Parts: sequence; C-alpha cells; structure tokens
Amino acid sequence: MGSAVLEIRDFIGKGVSLKANLISYSFGQKEGGSFGYGSGGSGKVNSQDFWVSRKADKHSTKLLQMCAEGKQIAKIKLVHTHKNEENITEKYTYIFEDAVIMSMQTGASNVEDLSFNYLTSSVAYE
Repeated sequence: MGSAVLEIRDFIGKGVSLKANLISYSFGQKEGGSFGYGSGGSGKVNSQDFWVSRKADKHSTKLLQMCAEGKQIAKIKLVHTHKNEENITEKYTYIFEDAVIMSMQTGASNVEDLSFNYLTSSVAYE
C-alpha cells in the first residue's frame, strides 16, 4: 500500500492536529446513470462514505465523542505515497471538506474503523 497519513487540523482546539498513519482506507463514487436511456451517465454521482482503519491511540475517545455529537470537521486531508512499477514515487492528496464521522468501531485488536461522510472531495496527483 505504501504509506497513507490522515490529518485533521484543529482537532482538539486551534493548532492541535490529529495525524495518523493508516492501516487502510477506501472510498468511492458511483454513477447513477444507465445506457438504457441512450446517453450513458446521468451526471449525478453518489459519493460513498470514506473509510479508514487506524491503530487506536490517545485521540480515540475524542473521535468517538465527535461521532456521538455529529461534530462537523472542516477539512480532512489524506496523503498516500507509493512507488509504482517503475520505482517512481507517486503521491496522491485527497481532501474531504465539511465531513462528519458517521461510524466508529473498535475491538480487541486495537484497530478502529471510522467512516466519514463529506460534502465535497478533491484529489491531486504528483
């Protein structure tokens, strides 16, 4: 997978950010259109929740509280770097804005899974 780092700025208060190395992440978008009407896609996309898995740490209780309260997160940044088949480092930066933690699950493995719903997203490639 390379490395993936999640960042939430002003996490606890001004100037305090959460930076977490991720075990995994996933998200996607689904086009609602159909070729049955002759033109293909409808131009309307259904954005799926953004899921991350991370090791539980001192910030876990705050994340759980934010989930319970439905607290809005202005911006979440995910930076994923990896080497491609030509051994060149590639970097993807994903930005999710106006996000809310929709679900948080944890267990004996000390790994927690979080899902975020968001209003807008963007991606940049370097």
